[in-house]
Amino acid sequence: MFSKEDIRIEEKAKALPVVKPPTPFRYYIRADKCTGCLLCVKACQGKALSGEFKKPHVIDQEKCTRCGTCFDVCKIKAVLRLPLE
Repeated sequence: MFSKEDIRIEEKAKALPVVKPPTPFRYYIRADKCTGCLLCVKACQGKALSGEFKKPHVIDQEKCTRCGTCFDVCKIKAVLRLPLE
């Protein structure tokens, strides 16, 4: 038999997401080029992007962490990267 002292409860550690440091840029989506594929929305660490499928997306600058992931994943280069002023 096991006693209470013999039983130990362990919690599984949760993996933390890798957070990219901010870049010296601000990111914008060109509505005339965005196809609404949702790649950037799904990849955004800060949940700063919004939009519907097949409609241009928008970046909320207040939520944007400036990590550049949206720029990296956009296959059609609809995300602009402009230097911070």
